[in-house]
Amino acid sequence: MYGMGADSLAGRLSKSTGRRVDLSEAQAHISKLFQRFPKIKDFMAAQKKLGADKGWVQTLGGRRRYLPALSSGKPSMGRAYAERQAVNTVIQGSAADMTKLVRTHSGHNINRVPRRACERCARGVRRVCVAR
Repeated sequence: MYGMGADSLAGRLSKSTGRRVDLSEAQAHISKLFQRFPKIKDFMAAQKKLGADKGWVQTLGGRRRYLPALSSGKPSMGRAYAERQAVNTVIQGSAADMTKLVRTHSGHNINRVPRRACERCARGVRRVCVAR
């Protein structure tokens, strides 16, 4: 649901529930999400700013995705897409990093997964997901 506007959410909720969900109801769901988990909005803004400042974002595992459209000074459809990519890269890319880490070590003793890598991922997840 992150990065989804009220239009898209209303359409998806209407389709999944079988009843018409209007824009105001969808916007209320989005507002409730950000009230319940205020750090999500802060995280999304921080990723967009980091991407604009540096020209790239980084997963918790250290992989970078370069997004030159974020550095352009003027707003555009390409920039909006790059902002969504900045947030999605960190969330989905970090999930992939963690999955790969576990999968790589699952044939061995799971306790041998590099502790620093697990702690780094866990800190990042806690920082973003813990509600106030």
